[in-house]
Amino acid sequence: SSLVPGLACLLTLPRSPAIADRRSAQALAAPAPDLPFAVLSGIFFCLCFVGLVVVSQAAAMAAAGGLAEPSRVTTAMTLGYLVGSLTGAPLADAVRERPMLALLAILCALGVTAIAWGADLLFLIGAALVGLSFGGSGSVLPVLVGRRYGAQLISAVYGRMILAYGLAGLIAPGLAGALYAAQGSYGLTLILSLGFAVLSLGAASFIPLRPIPGTPSK
Repeated sequence: SSLVPGLACLLTLPRSPAIADRRSAQALAAPAPDLPFAVLSGIFFCLCFVGLVVVSQAAAMAAAGGLAEPSRVTTAMTLGYLVGSLTGAPLADAVRERPMLALLAILCALGVTAIAWGADLLFLIGAALVGLSFGGSGSVLPVLVGRRYGAQLISAVYGRMILAYGLAGLIAPGLAGALYAAQGSYGLTLILSLGFAVLSLGAASFIPLRPIPGTPSK
C-alpha cells in the first residue's frame, strides 16, 4: 500500500535539515515586542473588549432598554461581524495603518453611542457597528502585522498578539455582568466601553508611519 511510504515520508519531514534550519531562522528573526506591537495589541484588546461586552450582553442590554425583540440585536451584531471579517483585510491592503485603525475605533465608538441612546433602530445600528469593528479587527490586524514585520512572520507576531483577544475574553463578559449586578443598569458598562473605543482611537496616533508597499514614502 502507498499509505506506508507516505507515512514514512511525513515522519521524516520534521528531521529535514532544510526545514529545521528554516524554522530556526524564523524563530531567531521574530522581533522582540516593540512600540508598534504594543500599540497594535492594545488597540486589539480595546476593540475586542467592546465587541465581547456586546456579544455577551446584547440581548440583556436590549431587554433592559425596553426593545420589543431583543434577539434582533444579536442578529444585527452577527451580520456586522461577518461583514467586517470579510471586508477588513481587503480594505487594510489599500489603507495605511493609522486611518485603518482609526476607522475601526470610530465605528466602535459610534456603535456604543448608538446603543446607549436606546432607541430601537439606533440600538440595532449600534450593535451592527460594534460587530463591524470587532470582526474587522480580527481581519485587519494580520494584514497590518504582515506589512510591518513581513509576511513570513505573521504567524509568529500575530500568534502573540492574539493573546489580547484572550485577555479581553477573560475580562469583558464577567466585568459587564458584575457591573450590571452592582449598578442595576448597563450605564457604567457602556461608559467603560466608550472609553476603550476612544482610547483605541487615540492609540492609533502612536503607530509609527510606514508606507504602503509599492507606493513612494513620504
